[in-house]
Amino acid sequence: MQAKAFPAAFTPTMIGVFERTDGKPLTTADQAKVKSFAAEISAKKIKNVQQVIPAPASPKKLVQTLLFETPQQTRDNYKQLNDTAQTVRDQLHAMVKGTGLSPAAS
Repeated sequence: MQAKAFPAAFTPTMIGVFERTDGKPLTTADQAKVKSFAAEISAKKIKNVQQVIPAPASPKKLVQTLLFETPQQTRDNYKQLNDTAQTVRDQLHAMVKGTGLSPAAS
């Protein structure tokens, strides 16, 4: 029923959380930058990353998330998905340099 009602919906298997390094609310430009990170990650064609969707900023604009879809974890692909998660983390840390943004709780 969910697939029929919400065909584009998915359950994220990884979530990237971003905040400003000065602790202030995200500006419109910050939110656009986080959205651009989704496009950059998608363009890199990282193995196992099937989809990256930017979510809106939180109500108080203190954080914004990127939702990642990867294959479901099994005992056979556990290491491969851990490697994917590390690659994504490394890429996101590189992308935020000089932006005033930081991956939250990194």
